[in-house]
Amino acid sequence: MTAAITGESPGDNLGLLLGILVCIAVGVGLLAYRLGGGPPKRVYGMVVGFGLSESQVGSLPMVRVEVDERQATVRISRAMLCNLGDRIELDRRKAPLGYRYNTTLRGCFPANSR
Repeated sequence: MTAAITGESPGDNLGLLLGILVCIAVGVGLLAYRLGGGPPKRVYGMVVGFGLSESQVGSLPMVRVEVDERQATVRISRAMLCNLGDRIELDRRKAPLGYRYNTTLRGCFPANSR
């Protein structure tokens, strides 16, 4: 009835509706990517290298970890003390293109400890 009053045809708002639906679909996709697939699984890796990642708040420490027969780069806390060869406790989550790893609160510990 509003379309008859304003002189718009019902198809004029179709583009707006499709745009809103696309935005919602993209938002849901980004949320699913960010949250990952299900609960994390605890895994252990070995520190094989170090690096930095630059951001607007400064440099963030990163470690290169050998885990699950592959290498991954994981951001660590500035307070976390890691050495080459240390074991590191990680949470592994499924991601659209493989896995995503995050450090746990325990983080790094000497290779000979359990």
